[in-house]
Amino acid sequence: MLGRMGGESQEPTGPPEPDAGRPLYLPRPEPGWSRAEVEIALASDDVETARNGLLAAAFDAPDWRWAQEQCLRFLAHPVLRGLAVICFGHVAMMHKQLDYERIVPLLQRIRREEPDLAGSAYDALTDIQQFVPAAHDLKIE
Repeated sequence: MLGRMGGESQEPTGPPEPDAGRPLYLPRPEPGWSRAEVEIALASDDVETARNGLLAAAFDAPDWRWAQEQCLRFLAHPVLRGLAVICFGHVAMMHKQLDYERIVPLLQRIRREEPDLAGSAYDALTDIQQFVPAAHDLKIE
């Protein structure tokens, strides 16, 4: 858990926050990555490097379809699954496009069936609703 020092165990002082499994805000990598650099980062076994690659793909890749596919691929990642969910919203925000007929049902299922990712899925859905013109009438279940 972030915030631990020296591996000490810290007992929670209050009720767990909703979406406790949700990734904390982490700054995005510097813009300007080439696609080759992003692909190398995405292939890395180092979680921080792969995380930066996924964020670079979502925010800076010129091809929204390719960025969307990286998000889909990282849904299977044991550590970066939550970030992949959030990155669908980033792709929608940056590109004003997303295959919403494909992605929205997936995010709605995640929201219903995976409590740890429900808030992240909701955030991504609201980003899609707000930023993708074709999805403005989207009903978020």
